[in-house]
Amino acid sequence: MVKSIPLPAFILATPLVVALCYAATLPQTNQLLPAGHVSDSAAPRVAVKPMEYQVGGHPGFSVLEEVQQVAKPYNAREETFYVLAQQSPYHDSPLYPFMPHYYGTKTAEALGMSVASENVLQSTYLLIEDATAGFKRPNILDLTLGSRLYDEEANEEKRNKMIKKAQKTLSGTLGFRFAGMQVIDPMTGTPCIIDRDVLRKVTKDTAQATLASFFPDMLNPAYRRQVVACFHHALDQLSTVFNGTPALLIGASILVVYEGDATQVWSVIDAINDEFDPSAHCASFFRVRIIDFAHSTWTDKGVPRDDYQTALTNIRQLLTGV
Repeated sequence: MVKSIPLPAFILATPLVVALCYAATLPQTNQLLPAGHVSDSAAPRVAVKPMEYQVGGHPGFSVLEEVQQVAKPYNAREETFYVLAQQSPYHDSPLYPFMPHYYGTKTAEALGMSVASENVLQSTYLLIEDATAGFKRPNILDLTLGSRLYDEEANEEKRNKMIKKAQKTLSGTLGFRFAGMQVIDPMTGTPCIIDRDVLRKVTKDTAQATLASFFPDMLNPAYRRQVVACFHHALDQLSTVFNGTPALLIGASILVVYEGDATQVWSVIDAINDEFDPSAHCASFFRVRIIDFAHSTWTDKGVPRDDYQTALTNIRQLLTGV
């Protein structure tokens, strides 16, 4: 279980002083398996445990540490999106390189889960890449994009409900909302997951302070600048992705991960002797994935989403002041 701990100084030093932090167990990482459908008998069972560092999304995620995969509660529409993404022409879309690798489905029994466990919410799971794989102590930020929160299948009542919901949150004002955040204390290496109830209450006026909390003041200044530069670079890439992807994305998130381990950080700084180039240097310590496709569908052509572009613009502006 994840246990509540006192608010650490590195968070108290930021404007987000009402956040709740939790002790979390960080995963160890190994070799990725090749992509493709994984049947119940295709591979031996591996150790499965609850994802204690899950920062966003619905509960019920588990992590398969040995193969760097996440078991996500099954959703038929999301499975279809992942399966089609591996086929032409969608495999060639600008979205595909930013999607987690998809490994098929498995039942809870095949994964070795006890169906009586409180962590097992259903019998089938999607197996996707663990976006934090390869990071020793990952800082994680989950931002849900868009002011439209309903898909094509929503009835009028559902649409009206979601429109009103968006109007009351950052989704309606800035085009995105904070869905989850984990920050590593630069001094102790202690992980802190910001309580999602706190993140739901973030307003337009407190959004920049909240974003700043993802880059602690006690972080090495040179490294902090590099991470922020990588974030800016990723936002520029995502703008092109969302303009050129033949899909209607509803409720998709961008998952931002960067290394928080002090030893690894110094290795990064020492390795970059020349002028910092985000396109060349970011991959060693920074990663962005687009996730959550339970309400998304592939289309014949791109679907303009001004609210996604608005979200990227506003995130960029908030980031500039960090």
